[in-house]
Order: sequence, then structure tokens, then C-alpha cells
Amino acid sequence: MSMVLLEKINTLLQHEVVGRHSYFQLKYFIIGKEPTHQSKLWQCLRELKSRQEAIKAIILELEDANDKIALLDIQAERINLKKYPKKQELNLKEDSIRLRRLNRQKIALLENIVKLKENLKNNEEEAAFFIQTFEDLEKVEKIKPWDDLGLQKEYWNTRLTEDINMRLLLQSPLDIELIKTILALNNDAPIKQKTLHILDSQQVKLERQS
Repeated sequence: MSMVLLEKINTLLQHEVVGRHSYFQLKYFIIGKEPTHQSKLWQCLRELKSRQEAIKAIILELEDANDKIALLDIQAERINLKKYPKKQELNLKEDSIRLRRLNRQKIALLENIVKLKENLKNNEEEAAFFIQTFEDLEKVEKIKPWDDLGLQKEYWNTRLTEDINMRLLLQSPLDIELIKTILALNNDAPIKQKTLHILDSQQVKLERQS
């Protein structure tokens, strides 16, 4: 039964299986969801940092796997080159088993190398996408420092405005932590002024009902 299943799986897996995010996901769900131009640039860099770390780790794993295969080949060669004056049957059986084990270990390493190369390719393709996106965004506006006060104000005002507007549109309760975060903003933040107005209106409404 297992062999039949494996044959069917092998047939179906002739179709390409892509293990990375689609470019659509990268564009709209990772970069596109960022509320400001600068935060899109910052997100590109965060994603590139992650891909850089992954690529370096995969390269090290590939090198290690190749070294392990080389060592297994040496062990197998030593077994095959053994010479006994009168090689007993048990010795032959033992060597046969050891060779089979070495072969299985080698197969597992080779399969792992295939996976690692696929993972490397996926990370390289995603990294290339983020590089291109970053360069395209910088044509519009160059990246600025993360701790730029004005940019941080713009980012948090925009992000929290989107959040609270969505809740109001869907008539969802305003989350307490969201309100606390907004009230912690600088006093000139438009969303803070809007939220204070909402709270004042709610307070008046409750007083009238009491």
C-alpha cells in the first residue's frame, strides 16, 4: 500500500510545489499593509535581514551536509578495502549491514541537501523581490532614520487611525488597549484629538442617560 501511495505522490509531485510566499503576498500582505511610505522601506529592510540570516544558515548546513557525505564515503571505502586472511561469514554480514546503514545515511543527507537548496532558492527569490521593492520605493522617497521623530509620529498616527476607523466602520467595540495607546501619543496627533472627542461624546451620552 505504501509503495502504491508513494508512486501516486511522485506522479502528482511532478507539478511544481513552491514553498515560498507568492509575490502577491509579499507585495500586498507584507509590504502593502504598512501604513506609510517610510514604514514600507523599513519593512523591506527587516525582511531582507531575515532572509540574509536564513541564507547564511542554509549555506552552512549545505557545507556541513556535503562534509558528512564525504566522511560516509570514506567509511564505506574503508569497509570495502578491508582484507582478511580468512574473512568469516559474520564479518561479511557485519560489513554488509554497515554499508547499508552508511548508504541510508547518505541518502538522507542527499535528500536534505535537495530541501536545503530549495529553501535557499526560495529565500533568494524573496530577497531579490524585497531588494527590487526597496529600490522602487526609494525612487519616490529615500529611506530615513527609524527614530526620526516626525516619521514616527506620522507612522503611529496613520496606523492607529486605520485601526480605529475600521472598528468604527464595523461598529466594533473600541479596545481599551488601543485607546490607551492612542492617548499615549503626542498631543498634536490628529487621531488623539479625534479619540478624545469620541470619549467626550460618549461621556455626555452616558450622563444624559443617567
